[in-house]
Parts: sequence; structure tokens; C-alpha cells
Amino acid sequence: MIWTRIAVVALATLMFGSLATMAQDAPKPTDEKKTEAKDEAEMPAADPNKAPEGTLKVTTVGDIKLNDEAREKELSIIAVFPEEAGRYPVILFSHGAGSSNDRSLTLPNYLASHG
Repeated sequence: MIWTRIAVVALATLMFGSLATMAQDAPKPTDEKKTEAKDEAEMPAADPNKAPEGTLKVTTVGDIKLNDEAREKELSIIAVFPEEAGRYPVILFSHGAGSSNDRSLTLPNYLASHG
């Protein structure tokens, strides 16, 4: 129960913090006058049925242990992140309580490889 509260607080903090950084990172207006038709013509067509390939190499660290003193249990987590330094979102993924945490790494690896 405490980890759920911690996760919710962390996620809310990250969401509101990312909104502030998105406003700071907004592109500055330019003097060029481009039409929407020209912008659309410059964009390559994407295949709607295929996810883009991830370009980032991924690192997995699986020996992270957190101690839950209230329940007298140890929480084992796996961190999956891009090797390249940068500003990336944090995603908390829970596979549920009835399985091993190393069986659900496909989605975290996919998301991390896309930054």
C-alpha cells in the first residue's frame, strides 16, 4: 500500500515537472513564414501499422532492493534506461503481484529504446 502511494506521488511530481520543462523547451518563434502545405510536404509518410525502431541502446539493472519496513518485505525492482545521457520521461511499470519481475521486460525495453 505504501509503495502505491509513493508511486502515485512520484508520478504526479514527474508529470507536473515535465509540463514546466516542456514550456521552457518550447521552440522560439522564427521569422520564416511557412505554409502548412509546405510543412506537410516536408514530413515523411509513416507506416501506421508499424512501430518505429528504437535507436537507443538500453541498459538493464536488476539488483535494486527496497526495504518495506511496514510489511517487513523486500521489494525487488528492475531499472531499464537508455545508455545515452539525456532528458527522458520516467515510466513506472507494474506487472502485478503474481509473477516474477523479470518476465515482463519486453515493454520496458521497447519504451526505453525509444527514449
